[in-house]
Amino acid sequence: MPDPISTTGSAGTSSEDRISCQDLALLPFLAAGLPMPVREFRFAPPRRWRFDFAWVEQKVAVEVDGGNWVRGRHARGAGIQRDNEKLNAAAVLGWRVLRYSPEQIARGEFRDDLRELLESGR
Repeated sequence: MPDPISTTGSAGTSSEDRISCQDLALLPFLAAGLPMPVREFRFAPPRRWRFDFAWVEQKVAVEVDGGNWVRGRHARGAGIQRDNEKLNAAAVLGWRVLRYSPEQIARGEFRDDLRELLESGR
């Protein structure tokens, strides 16, 4: 198991007993039997764009768009335009990007699509 990132804990809880939010985010992919992705992969330097999860060798990425129901960043005009710019640049660079809400990730809706992209090599 990866080393915990946080070292502060509540009474009776040591840092060795807890896992980070980053570790928790990987659990659906690992539970689905998929290879370990790279978190926060910067795909187009010098731009600061990052993919939430990337399988670099296959040029496959997953973006998790939160805040859709509360008019978060991905659901407002300027955020949508920035996402479009990022995803279009990724496509030009040969990346295949799947987008899901956190709820879709929790329900495992990514499994078949992601497995097919990772295994196809297309």
